[in-house]
Amino acid sequence: MATILPRRDVIEAWLAGSPARTQNSSLSTDGDTLYSYNLQIGYKSIHGRAMVKDYRAPNNISQTTSTHVGLAISAINDPGAIRNPYPPMVGVARREATE
Repeated sequence: MATILPRRDVIEAWLAGSPARTQNSSLSTDGDTLYSYNLQIGYKSIHGRAMVKDYRAPNNISQTTSTHVGLAISAINDPGAIRNPYPPMVGVARREATE
């Protein structure tokens, strides 16, 4: 069962690998994945590195999710761990889209 914590502490629990959630469950973690509502905003790489999907503008879903992402990015303090949630098209798909 996840411990109920303030937002910043939920993110710290995620980084420590412990399940936690906010009172209203808007931010939660199973210890491996960080969620804003039911949207995955953070995960651990195969090497255990915390990675955050950047759903802030121009990719924002909601103001709350944008705030959650900002808090997670601030907590990990690792610019290389921030990922675009919408990777660019590659290879053939890109050529087909421009034709």
